[in-house]
Amino acid sequence: MIHNNSFQSRIFEKQILSPLGNKYQIIAFDLPGHGDSDDASQPQRTYNIPAYADIAAEIASSLGLQGVGVYGCSLGGHVGIEMMARYPLVKCLMINGAPPVGVGEAAMMEGFLPIPQNELIGKEILTPAEVGMFAQSTIGAHLECEPWMVESVARTDGRARRLVVEAFLAGTAHDQRKVVESSRVPLAVINGEHDPLVNLEYISGLDYANIWRGQPVIFQDAGHVPCWEQPDRFNLLLDEFAEEYLG
Repeated sequence: MIHNNSFQSRIFEKQILSPLGNKYQIIAFDLPGHGDSDDASQPQRTYNIPAYADIAAEIASSLGLQGVGVYGCSLGGHVGIEMMARYPLVKCLMINGAPPVGVGEAAMMEGFLPIPQNELIGKEILTPAEVGMFAQSTIGAHLECEPWMVESVARTDGRARRLVVEAFLAGTAHDQRKVVESSRVPLAVINGEHDPLVNLEYISGLDYANIWRGQPVIFQDAGHVPCWEQPDRFNLLLDEFAEEYLG
């Protein structure tokens, strides 16, 4: 499980502490510059999607795993797509809040909505008001933003936000649209009906090569992070997906 931008692996506690945590070996970690992980000693080399994918694959390899199912939330979904393109150990991938976009600013903007909150995704230094806005837009307007979420955004190394976006726009990662439209790795695409950050029309219009259930799954009355907002429904869906492709 790979978490979202400026948050931490705690976003998955409603999965880890559920019956899923007893049924599956769940691996969740804080990306460099996030949560309890250290800031990167070499930011230019570490704060980019391919490097994050390498770190996740290295963790799986260090545990002796020959195959994994990956769930990526928002930024984590983009990391998961990069892993799917590069690492055979990825047997299936579930993403949410992560529109698979092409290379360059124009392609990136196709997948995201032109709102003030999205301008914060790659901003290095956030004001206290912007920290709160970032956290609240992530968790959804209909839920109370918990203190740890605001603390996570404030703690995040701002260079990680800036450099990840800069590297992505420069084309250091795979063309994610091409990946999902060509890879035969089973892909589940989950999105909240009221996600304030992503363009759902763009996501539904892609020609996926092997999408689970034939189309993206929309969670009614959910925003950007269904795993936190609607854990019972999300956990059921995640279990069904994992059962089908991991056994």
